[in-house]
Amino acid sequence: MVLFAQPQSCLFRCHMRKWWDLSNLASRKMWGIISNGAYGAICANGGIGVKGTICVYTPRGARADRWSAASLVSSVAGPMSSPPHVGLLPHRFRPAVQRKVTQNMSAKIIAVCNQKGGVGKTTLVTGLAEVFSRTLGKKVLVIDADPQYNVTSALGVTEPEFTLNDVLYGDESNNQKIMVGVAGDAIMPAGEAWQPRADKNEDFPRLDLIAAERNLASRERDSMMAREHRLRIALKGVADEYDIVLIDCAPSLGLLTVNALTAATHALLITEPRVASVEGLSEIVTTIGEVQENLNENIELLGVIVNKQKKRADQMHWIEKINANFGDLVFEPMLQDREVFAKAQAASQPLRAWGSEAAPHRADLVQLATLIWKGAEA
Repeated sequence: MVLFAQPQSCLFRCHMRKWWDLSNLASRKMWGIISNGAYGAICANGGIGVKGTICVYTPRGARADRWSAASLVSSVAGPMSSPPHVGLLPHRFRPAVQRKVTQNMSAKIIAVCNQKGGVGKTTLVTGLAEVFSRTLGKKVLVIDADPQYNVTSALGVTEPEFTLNDVLYGDESNNQKIMVGVAGDAIMPAGEAWQPRADKNEDFPRLDLIAAERNLASRERDSMMAREHRLRIALKGVADEYDIVLIDCAPSLGLLTVNALTAATHALLITEPRVASVEGLSEIVTTIGEVQENLNENIELLGVIVNKQKKRADQMHWIEKINANFGDLVFEPMLQDREVFAKAQAASQPLRAWGSEAAPHRADLVQLATLIWKGAEA
């Protein structure tokens, strides 16, 4: 018998589904207590089509080690001729669970994008997320949709067990069908530096993340039907738990970016005042128009943020061009090119950790976040 431990599923999401024994155990729903006192559910074969395999499901955050998983099976299955072998189940094999869907999504889902890399999307997304949460008191979910996973690293998360790649992969036991609301299983808190501290009497909403990994790049090659809608389906009913969802898009116009735009209520463009980045704006605007026409009629262009501004003559030419093309859609203030942004990202900490050095730049982010919120509410 091969036993797999799965530590990321939530009990309330599992207990609505019947897990039936398909091997040597009695055909009945089975529950037990794992070593730390949390409830767990087990099911034979677990929907993954491996004969003699049992899956163990435990609540999010519960410790599901090999000993406790084996103990759980023994407690409900009775004596076994030999101890079960226990291993970790790859997340893509996990049976998906249908969730209740809220039809009218109230969250502002903002896809932050540009075709050109290196324009500072990571700095902007993490900075805005911290300001929305800490300063404006909004409940924020960040989705890292970039296979380079820079936002995941910047938010202090390493080696996430369940990522956006697993969400978009779907249920392998059911032709890779993606279940409504499955993105909820990938949500985790950002690192401690981004969260309220009780010892400092801080009181603001927890900042959450759906992490990325390098293998997310393989989703660009997906060919299943309605592949452009997979993120939208995965977020149904989940996004409503938040005031704002920020999606850090890949620096391309591929399937991952199209998924983000199809799921979003708004698109926020970021650029820097140089030729390649400005030319990329026109291409992403064309893509947004095509998405609006064919996939998501409700998406709106929220505006353009100019990043890495320096007071140089060559940059002023491109800033004038951006203003001429986008007019009132260009947000003020423009973000200055400062070393403190790179310091914060490298240290996986918010700007406020740099005190007075970062204070003027964080103040700019507060202004931008306030304008973005008003624009999304309009």
